[in-house]
Amino acid sequence: MTDPPTLAPNAAMDDHWNGRAGETWVELGRLLDQQLHALGLEAQGALDLQPGERALDIGCGGGETSLDLACAVAAGGAVLGVDISRTLLQRVAEPRVAGLGLDIRFEVADAQTSDFGGERFDAVFSRFGVMSFSDPTAAFIARRDAAREPGPAPPSSGRRRRRPSAPGGRRRQGEDGCGRLDRDRDRFSP
Repeated sequence: MTDPPTLAPNAAMDDHWNGRAGETWVELGRLLDQQLHALGLEAQGALDLQPGERALDIGCGGGETSLDLACAVAAGGAVLGVDISRTLLQRVAEPRVAGLGLDIRFEVADAQTSDFGGERFDAVFSRFGVMSFSDPTAAFIARRDAAREPGPAPPSSGRRRRRPSAPGGRRRQGEDGCGRLDRDRDRFSP
């Protein structure tokens, strides 16, 4: 995990997510992820991700959405999860994916201002991370520049991919972290 040179434009969010809010998410993460997982999968369905593609996950928090994206692009694909919260990345996201054999890496960054080292992505995703930008217009222009091509067709266009999991279902992780549904197992243990 690398650290950003400065987080000035979103200094308030940096303080917030590296303080009590980050600690609260660590404590309640399982419950929060259970509530939000289906929403993330529905939004990811619009991306039509393919094996071998590269995805950027903005505001990845505890890494659940990064793991879902990595499962969709596995077999040569890669995911960069970025979040302003070092707390969530170090205490939740990195342990969640450790040893799974998926190409996922995490970076502490202000996604509003980072250039991601000049990397380009086939897909740019955010479940809720973009809601914290202090200047959403500038942020979305910068994120557009990180994409290789213009974004995918909207969900209403009918261009959909098969969901990696069903809404409300729990994923049982296999050796690579991309498992089948199992409502009786804990999908949060790495």
